[in-house]
Formats: sequence, C-alpha cells, structure tokens
Amino acid sequence: MSRLQTLITTFILAIVVAACGGMADRRLAEAEEIMDNAPDSALVIIQSIRPSDLRSERSRALHSLLITQAQSKNYIPIPSDSIIRQTAEYFDGTSDTRHRMLAHYYLGDVRLELKSYAPALTAHFEALDLARELDDKFYIAMAARGISQIYQDNYLNTIVR
Repeated sequence: MSRLQTLITTFILAIVVAACGGMADRRLAEAEEIMDNAPDSALVIIQSIRPSDLRSERSRALHSLLITQAQSKNYIPIPSDSIIRQTAEYFDGTSDTRHRMLAHYYLGDVRLELKSYAPALTAHFEALDLARELDDKFYIAMAARGISQIYQDNYLNTIVR
C-alpha cells in the first residue's frame, strides 16, 4: 500500500470511529430525554450502546448514571454500588450540578436497597442539597423521601422492637 493509500485509509477509519462516538452520545441524550416517561425504552437504548463506543470519560459516566437510573425506575435490583459510586465521584469533579445531584440520589437509592443505611443517608443528603441548589422540587421531594425511608427502615424499627 502506498503512503497516500495508508493516509486515506487512516483518515476514513478516524471518521468512522468519530461517528460511532457521536452516535453513542446522541443515543445517551435520547435515553435521558425519555427516561421519566418511558424508562423501559430508555433502558433498551442504553443497553444497546457498546461500551467501546463511549469515547470520553463524561460519556462513560453518563452511561453509568443512566443505566443505574433506568434499572432503578424499572425495579431491577442493583447488586453493588461500585459503578454508581464511581459515577458520583466523576460528577463531583465537574460543574455539572444536575448530573451530580442525580448520581448522588441514585447512589443513595442503591445503598438503601443494599441496606447500607449510613452511606445511603449521606448520599441522599448530598442529593437534597444539590436539588435545593437547582430548585428541583421533584428531586428535593425524592431525596427527602429517601431520607425518611432510611429513618423508617433503620431507626424507627429499632425503637419499635
């Protein structure tokens, strides 16, 4: 192969790779857009994205957040908090307050389901503070509900026994 052919082939391959990454980002945006009204469809979209198509750290973190959110909304048990914990740590290092709030909310939810009450409480309080900062009434209520659930499951049942 000549040098020109190699250069052209490399250029075409770079365009194809970039297009795949862009397509994955568009599918993440589509899944996020329909998450509240059709979490089952959002989950299908997210699961169809190949991890190798996620080119940036932000795309990988958003993918992890959205898959956790979709699983939670579809009542699919999540066996560990390791993925959403890493996602929350990523968004803690950004100025993206909305995704940071969502990551902490779902971190709290996953930890609550795992009956890891103290860390769940910390995550829900962080989500509550961020939701207040955003003036997001829905997630203010959801984080407060999570805090209340932790109190009921852990502390109230201890008193009644």
